[in-house]
Amino acid sequence: MHYQSPQPPPGQLKEQLWQALRAPLPGWRAHIGMAPPQRFPDKEPRDLPPPPGARLGAVLLLLYPKQAVWHIPFIVRQKYPGVHSGQIAFPGGKVDDTDADYVDTALRETAEEIGVTLSPPQVVGSLSPLYIPPSNFMVYPQVAVIDYAPVFEPEPTEVAATLEIPLHEFERCRDVHVRLWKDQEYHIPCFRVGEHIIWGATAMILNEFLQVWRQIVSSGA
Repeated sequence: MHYQSPQPPPGQLKEQLWQALRAPLPGWRAHIGMAPPQRFPDKEPRDLPPPPGARLGAVLLLLYPKQAVWHIPFIVRQKYPGVHSGQIAFPGGKVDDTDADYVDTALRETAEEIGVTLSPPQVVGSLSPLYIPPSNFMVYPQVAVIDYAPVFEPEPTEVAATLEIPLHEFERCRDVHVRLWKDQEYHIPCFRVGEHIIWGATAMILNEFLQVWRQIVSSGA
């Protein structure tokens, strides 16, 4: 059976991302494109620094080929009494005392939440950190590339489901959805994939990655 390689091929993509993630990143200018309006109550979009005492966390954007197409996995959080209940997110979580760095945090949480064990060399770099006011977390997104489709084993107490979404889907699924917050309706930018809505910090982080991804794809190198 002939194996069709995704484009760019894994080795090439790792090298391109390694270089791109060490160049100046879009940062908050990409984040604001998918930011909820209540993030900027004074109507002045800008970088939002964390307050003293903000909690630290990391998430993982994992790229893998499936049917010759690059995918990213997301988790659907279980319902719980918290601000991110039931939301779609990247695997990730709070920095642990045993973590050597944010890569360690992202890989440990990914193994715990979706059962995929990776090693630090598979991480090619990081995106811009993002402060999340509702949960008071400063999140450090890590990016990894593997050359196989992993088998997901969601941790049932934390993860209701995993979603495997092809990267090209995000080029045509931008939308706006309406949410009620403090008795007011807000029109929030989102990525709508089928019945799933990706918004908030996850959409902001994803938007920055997509800008980097487009540069790589358009270069054709």
